[in-house]
Amino acid sequence: VHAPKASAGPTPLVLVLHGYGGDARDADGYFELGAMAEREGLVVVVPDGTIDSTGSRFWNAVDGCCDFEKRGVDDVAYLVGLVDDAAKRFPIDPARVYAVGLSNGGAMAMRLACDASERFAAVVSVAGPFYADPERCKPAVPVAVRHVHGTSDRIVPFAGGLPPPGLHPNARVRFPGAEDVTAAWAR
Repeated sequence: VHAPKASAGPTPLVLVLHGYGGDARDADGYFELGAMAEREGLVVVVPDGTIDSTGSRFWNAVDGCCDFEKRGVDDVAYLVGLVDDAAKRFPIDPARVYAVGLSNGGAMAMRLACDASERFAAVVSVAGPFYADPERCKPAVPVAVRHVHGTSDRIVPFAGGLPPPGLHPNARVRFPGAEDVTAAWAR
């Protein structure tokens, strides 16, 4: 958790979510939002996901990523609980709660927009895969989504497709392409 030393009033909160096989330290370094906490007056929470049998941390985000062992971890409840916990410790503005994530973390950020839209003003996904069937995402209220995706991504292909061999033995669900993901959110 990164937080300003003093707050002039209701404070924005940003959840920062790592990719598959990463951890909080990786995400904290990649996005560098912790350094903004004091300067911009926001609370940044950078949690760790669950560890699977390969030793990789994951978020149970969407059908293709990344609860490959079907553990059924309720990461939506976990992350909403972290927001609630932060609100007990800091003067969080409930209208300015955000999530940002890379790859599996991006998928988890979008999952939060699907299943807890009333709790998040906006989410940012960097190269996050989405549901193979986007109809599984039913936000209760509109939420802003930004999806950033490079055309040379070999893990979550821009055009869609299967994850690369070696990611996890059970990784077999086809990812939709980035343009399909953004079109689903636009609808």
